[in-house]
Formats: sequence, structure tokens, C-alpha cells
Amino acid sequence: MKNSALRHGRDTTRRARVLLSYLVVALVAASGFAQDIPLRTQKGDIQIWDEQYLRGPPKGWTAPEDYHEVFGRDMISREIRYGRFGLLSGQRLYTSWRPIVPLTDEQYAQGKVKLLDNHTSQVITPPFEIKNDFITMLISGANIPGEACVNLLIDGKVVRTATGANHDILTAVAFDVKSLKGKQAQIQVLDTSTNAFGYVTVDCVYQSIDPKGAIRVIAHSPEKTVQAGSARTISGTTRGRVNLDGGILTVADQPVDSGNILELRTGVAAEAPDAGSRVQLTNGDLLAGEISGIAEQHLKFVQPTLGPLDLSLDHVAQVIFMPGPTVKAKPGTLVQINNRLIPGKLKWIREDTIAIDCSLGLVPLPRTRVRSFVFAKVKAESGATNLITFTDGSMLSGQLAVNDQGLVLKHALLGDLTLTLDQVARIMRRLPNVRSLTELRGEIVERVGPIPPPAPEIINGASGQTLRMFPGTVLRYALPASEQPRSLRAELMLVSGAQAGVKVTARAKGKTASFSLVPGGEAQVVDFDMRTATVLELETDVDASQSLKFPSGIIWRNAQIVEVGG
Repeated sequence: MKNSALRHGRDTTRRARVLLSYLVVALVAASGFAQDIPLRTQKGDIQIWDEQYLRGPPKGWTAPEDYHEVFGRDMISREIRYGRFGLLSGQRLYTSWRPIVPLTDEQYAQGKVKLLDNHTSQVITPPFEIKNDFITMLISGANIPGEACVNLLIDGKVVRTATGANHDILTAVAFDVKSLKGKQAQIQVLDTSTNAFGYVTVDCVYQSIDPKGAIRVIAHSPEKTVQAGSARTISGTTRGRVNLDGGILTVADQPVDSGNILELRTGVAAEAPDAGSRVQLTNGDLLAGEISGIAEQHLKFVQPTLGPLDLSLDHVAQVIFMPGPTVKAKPGTLVQINNRLIPGKLKWIREDTIAIDCSLGLVPLPRTRVRSFVFAKVKAESGATNLITFTDGSMLSGQLAVNDQGLVLKHALLGDLTLTLDQVARIMRRLPNVRSLTELRGEIVERVGPIPPPAPEIINGASGQTLRMFPGTVLRYALPASEQPRSLRAELMLVSGAQAGVKVTARAKGKTASFSLVPGGEAQVVDFDMRTATVLELETDVDASQSLKFPSGIIWRNAQIVEVGG
């Protein structure tokens, strides 16, 4: 009896623990501290396009003949079941992806392949009246604006556009259409790209009363998204038209000393750095362009900005043949698109095939099946104080000078490169008396709450690296000793879609500064005198005058610790 009672007590405890774990998971998901799971449908939605309710393109749609044959029923079900697209609405979606066929073992070994992914397709819905404030959707695929994208059309003109982010996981995107309410519009899913990754996938397009947790809210037409340039120095930020004439750099018609610039944005947009084929150099720099071949220990490469290049293989860390991140593998390794690794020596790069000499002999592979070949490890580069992002997405480091001809970048491997301002999207400079907060290692001192908040995180975005923190968190930074007084300078703002006010406190050597942020309010400019402190603490907490609502958190943007002494 005693054993039975003990066993019953253990079973009860186990059930209670299971129920508690489910409750915790549910609370975490509801709190927004877990991975954002956007609402797919909600009260007030007006359906525009959801594959769950379609058995083919309805009457009045413009659609390709193979509308429902892009994968084939079996293939798309398998890809959904394996989680290729992440969360979607039901068991169907639309994608313009096409398979590579056929791929028998014999044809694969011979490098023979029929590529169907270079098709073009277009789907356009019938006109509908814009009645709600937002149009929401799930989207993934290539980041190729104007070629693989979802567009909102009014009178045939693109007024909003969105692309994927060079992966297949569906993410929530919203068009802000408050200014367009009452107008007749159409949704266009366009794929005119012939790149190996050039396709778009879309699901669950609705008119909605709010963005439904979208990670991107797009409020302007494409031609209005180009912004004025800016120059950020240790003294602040100047915004306006950027010009370089006769060796004189101006922003908003005011001369700017290039030696004091921390970041210069020209106002010209840059392609995504992982949007296509590219070369990673041994110092870690990336060059976008077309890889055409190898000969006599040199890589034949055409770079959009610099033109044809003959790169020594001694300077090449890896060649990447398709969109996506660089890969981690040992030198002398070919990486296929399924991440299969083949050690060997690269023998040739041709238009259709890439061959590797490996333990199986000389094996030619269809180029569309090869992700990357790794030649060498990346070596840390010293002395490079500038990082230039080209408009084509390339990123090169080196010493930078300004002369009558334009910008001159002294590159350790490529030599002196002369650039015009319209070829450059962004310049980042590292000054000896300035340290970025995101480069320092912060210690988490406190994470307090009914459910512990997520750890602070460094986010890489279009505006550079930012630090994201959540309420109930204290971060501590240890700084090297310095006789010069320091100042923490940054822009402080709420995370996108924040529902509650947040109080932020900075402490150093007995000094304290507090900042209050409210939903819909402006970003706060921080200039905190730290004196000669060697310890900096940053605390984020909920505004005590408000109730806690999720999402809730703050972002430190352009956070710098600057020595301000003479």
C-alpha cells in the first residue's frame, strides 16, 4: 500500500510537472519572449489570397498554366512536412520555385541537367477595394527586388513591394496602406529572375486591421524608400544630400572632415551581401560578382563595380555560387546544396558544371547543385580601419583617403581602388578613441520576471549592429582603464510594435541617467558622461505607470563609448 501510494504521488507529481511545463510554454509564447509566431488570421481580416481555399486560380486571375504544379503534390507536401517553410497557413502555399530535372545518378555524374528554375511567372489577383489599414502576408524566397517579389498594384503601378530574405522560412510582412484606403488594388507575385535562388513563396494574404506581428512594415512605394544620406561623427549625426566634389565631402551642403566620420551613408541603397554569387577573400572581405572559371592558380571573376578581376587563389578563402551565407568547412572542400561535403581539389568551373578531383576520381557536378568551394581559412586582418559597402553588396576593408578623383581605398590584397561616391552605399570607420558598444562583451547581471526575459542580443540589420534588450535585464560592461573621460552616445528606441513604455537607466561611477520611452514616441538621444569609469551598467525595466504588454523591449542604435578628453 505504501509503495502504491508513493507511486501514485510520483505519478501525480510527474503529471503536475508536465502540466506546468505546458503552461510555461504557453506563457512564453503568449509573452512574445519566445520566437515571434505571427497571427495568420484574426477577427476583422478580409481574405485576398490563401491557398487553403483555392483549387486553382479563380476566375479573373492572371496566372501561369502550371499554377498548381510548381512542386507537384507529393513534393510540396514533403517539403511542408519537413518544415522547409516554417509556419504557414494550413497545408498549402504558392511558390514560383521549379525543380531541377532529371537527376539520375548517371546524369548527375556527367553533369547533365535540365534546369527549370530559369522560368518566369506572374500571378495577379483581380482588383479589390482597400478597406483595412494593412495588407499582411507570409513571404520567403530570394531578396531580388523587382524580379522575385510580391507587389501591391494600383492602376498597374507598384505602390508597395516586398521580397524574401534569401531563405525559405516564411516570415510575416505587412504593407501599411492607410493612405490608400478606398482605392482599387491588386496583388502581384512576380518572378522574372533566372538565378538559381530566384523565386518567391507566398501564403496567407489578407487585409488586416493591424500588422499582426510583422517583422517588416512597408509604408512607401519603392521610389520613395530612397532616403537622404547621413554622416555620423563623435559629435552627432548630420542628414542630407551627400556630395564629393574636388576632394571636398559635404552633407546637406556643409563640409565634413572625413577623418572624424564614424559612419557615412550616401543615400544609395545596397544590394543584399548574400543575394548572389560572390568571393570571400582570405581577410574576410566579400566581393559580389560572376565566377567564370579558374586557370593557372587564378580565379576568373567579373565584379559589377570593379570589372573583370584575376584573383590569385592564394587570396581566396571560398567561392559561393548561389545566394545564402558563407559556409564553414575545412580548406579543400566542396559543399553541395544539400550540405554534403566532398573533400578534394577543384579542377574547373564552367558555365554548367564544376568538377572536383576527389577519392572517387574526377567528378563533374551540375553547377546548380554546388553551393561553395572552400580554398583556405579566413585570416584576421590588422590595420584596416574602414569598411566600405558597395551598392552591389560587396564589402571591402582598408585605409581610405579622399582626393580630387574620388575615394581611394588601399586594400591589402587588391591594391589601390578608386571609387566614385555613387558606387558606395556605406562607409564605416573605426577611430582609436571610439569603441562600439556591440564590440564589447557584456555580462548579464540580472534577468528578472515571472518568465525570465530573453538574453540581450546583437542584431545585424540595414542600419548596422544594434543591441536589443528586454525589461527586467541588467547588463554590465568592463572597460579598460583610461585617464580620459568617456561618454556613452547612442540613439535609444522601442522595439518595433512595442505595446508598453520602458524605462532605461545607465550607471557609471556613481552617476545615473534615466530615459523613458513610450509607444509611438520619438527615439531618445543619449549622451551620458561616464567620467573615467571602468564599469558601465545598462538597465531596462517596464514603466511603472503602465501595465506590462508584449512585445516590449528597447534597441540601442549606434551606441559608442567615446573618449572626450583633450
